[in-house]
Amino acid sequence: MALDSSHNRVYIETSIPSLYYTLRTDPKSVARMHWTRQWWEVYAAEAELVTSVVVIEELQQGNRSRAGREGDRSVFSANV
Repeated sequence: MALDSSHNRVYIETSIPSLYYTLRTDPKSVARMHWTRQWWEVYAAEAELVTSVVVIEELQQGNRSRAGREGDRSVFSANV
């Protein structure tokens, strides 16, 4: 059964982009990164994704070297 995005709202808080772009190599961090990316690939298009200005500001203040590849950043581009 496909999800109806008008009835499925998901709040994206700071840990989601952090997990998506992690550079950590320990097994738990790598597993979390894969789970996050898998969820994003499978379910993100089926939901209305929302966040807050506070989350965006917090991410902008973070360590930019953790941001990952330039092409991946568009995954989390948002108009708030």
